[in-house]
Amino acid sequence: MTMRVFIAVGLMLLGSAALADSPMREEAEGQLRTMQGNAHRAQSALQNARNAHAKPDAIRCLDSALSRADATVRIGREQVRLALVAIDADDLVEARRLLRLLATQRDASRSAITYADNCLGNTTALASDQTVVRVVIDPALPADGAVFSHP
Repeated sequence: MTMRVFIAVGLMLLGSAALADSPMREEAEGQLRTMQGNAHRAQSALQNARNAHAKPDAIRCLDSALSRADATVRIGREQVRLALVAIDADDLVEARRLLRLLATQRDASRSAITYADNCLGNTTALASDQTVVRVVIDPALPADGAVFSHP
C-alpha cells in the first residue's frame, strides 16, 4: 500500500514538471528573441547614423549601445541553454533561477536600446514592446468653438 502511494506521488510530480516545461521554454526563448530584436535595433541605428554621416560622438555612443545589446544576447544565449538543460533534467528550481537571471539580461537589453535612442537625442524613446500612436488632425475640420459652442 505504501509503495503505491509513493508511485502515485512520483507520477504527480513528474506530471507537474512536464506541465511547467513548455511555458518555461517559451518564456526563455521569447526573452532571448526580445534581446536579439533589441540588438538588431541598435545595429540598425548605428548603420543608419553612419550612412547619414552623423556626428562622431553619436556614432561612438551608438557603438557602445550596440556592444551592450550584443553582450546581453551572448549572456542570454548561455542562460537559455542552461535553463533548457535544467528543464530537461526536471530541475525546475534551477530553471526558474536561470529565467530570473535571463529577465535581468532582457532588462539590460532594453536599457541599451534606451541608451541608443538617447544617443541621437530622441526624447520620445520607446521600449521595443510599445506601440507608437500618431494622431493626425485634418486641418479642414471646423474649429472647436463652432462645434462645441455653449449658449
